[in-house]
Amino acid sequence: MAHYVEYLLEIDGRTFLDRIGSHADDSERWEGRIPGADGDLLGYIDGPLTLMCFPEIKYSWLVNEHPESLRRVAQMDTALAHLFPDTRIVRLDEILLDDWIGREGEDFYKTPRAFDGLLN
Repeated sequence: MAHYVEYLLEIDGRTFLDRIGSHADDSERWEGRIPGADGDLLGYIDGPLTLMCFPEIKYSWLVNEHPESLRRVAQMDTALAHLFPDTRIVRLDEILLDDWIGREGEDFYKTPRAFDGLLN
């Protein structure tokens, strides 16, 4: 089973898209790249928080210090921090996300309190 790198941003999806200069054909999902980063993201943009999946990178590759994965995630981390300097962002393993969904429900990220729930 693959567990990918995920990002949760404390910013609503529309603001996320505005900041990266993009748009979505779907009101719930977005696929694309962000400026300054190498890799495609899949985003859920229909709540007060934005959930991004980086499906090209497995979290286990980071744990095992795979050089190219470390480089690409560091680049993504830097790009997100640069684009969203006033936004709390957490990077997490998909397995943690799956556990969180199991406790909070499938649409957990659609509630503002979800971000604090993860950090507590």
